[in-house]
Amino acid sequence: MKIRGFSELKSFLEKDKSKIKGCLVDTSVLFAASYTPDKYNEECEKPFDELAKRNIPVFTNVSVKHEFLERQRRVLVADSLVVFYEIYGKKLPPTLEMKLKSHKTSHQKKADEEKPTGLQKQQIDSFSKQLRSISIDGRNAWDILCQDLFAPQLLPVWDKAVQEFRIVELKTRTEDASPFILKNPDWDDAVKLMGRYCLGSTDAMIINMFLCSAIPVMLTADFEMARTAVTENQSNKEIFIPDSL
Repeated sequence: MKIRGFSELKSFLEKDKSKIKGCLVDTSVLFAASYTPDKYNEECEKPFDELAKRNIPVFTNVSVKHEFLERQRRVLVADSLVVFYEIYGKKLPPTLEMKLKSHKTSHQKKADEEKPTGLQKQQIDSFSKQLRSISIDGRNAWDILCQDLFAPQLLPVWDKAVQEFRIVELKTRTEDASPFILKNPDWDDAVKLMGRYCLGSTDAMIINMFLCSAIPVMLTADFEMARTAVTENQSNKEIFIPDSL
């Protein structure tokens, strides 16, 4: 078995449509399809359209949900800081006002160039530390940003993705386990995948779920994920990635 490009997915689905009962997507594909500045955005939107045309379920697990929300957090915090500056900038100490002004300029430049605007964890932590030390109209400045500007954007993000991409979450608890799970994913197996390929823990759990399932197709925009899945695959499963990757 080889890694296939997304351009091959349509013909593959038409040829084996009776056998394809579902498709697993990882965080890289789901986030790229939902976030326009991602370099794989256009390529990752098309597979979802092909799956929807054939009413093929799109599966994820809790690891994908976790990573997806974390990536969205980094984007939405960056957006919220811009709005916060526009509303409260004049009430802030000069040094912090200048830092937020610089962030707004950088954020706008990235947006104009259609580049990702999300912040790194260290950058978010830095803004958090500075804003938490300031009070505005009797409220903590970081609380204002989180509760008034950030939370209203984040809370509907996952439900919107579920609806837009027709996502079904794979679950392993006995009372609501998916019939697509052939055996419960084992944490020790995920750790072994981490060791063999230097994968992150969530990536290892996603691949382990795929290998433990009856789902025959996986989409990813991460070459190491694809390489690992192909190497570990012991059955008739297919891996698709963006052609440009």
